[in-house]
Amino acid sequence: MMLVIHTQYRENYGTPSEPFWKMKGGYSHKILNVPVYNQTANYRQIAEFAASKLCTKNEMAIESMEYWSLEPDTYLSEFERSQLDFDGKILFPETTLEYSNLGG
Repeated sequence: MMLVIHTQYRENYGTPSEPFWKMKGGYSHKILNVPVYNQTANYRQIAEFAASKLCTKNEMAIESMEYWSLEPDTYLSEFERSQLDFDGKILFPETTLEYSNLGG
């Protein structure tokens, strides 16, 4: 099983003092080999911790977690599936981390 963190990426097309934020899509960060828990709160804590390590926030760009989901080991993001459909292979895979390498 994997935990997937779905994010929204925004870029500032203005200045730090007068920002003009534009939505630029997002990513699906995969966390592999997540332990099985019987409470949703455990997964939420893992997702929030991982997002704090993976996401960006500065004056010119913000990537933030929109939601998380539990997926089977065979999960492919929409971006990865579209690459398979159009290119026959995945040239640009989503970020993938082992749960044991998250630290904490």
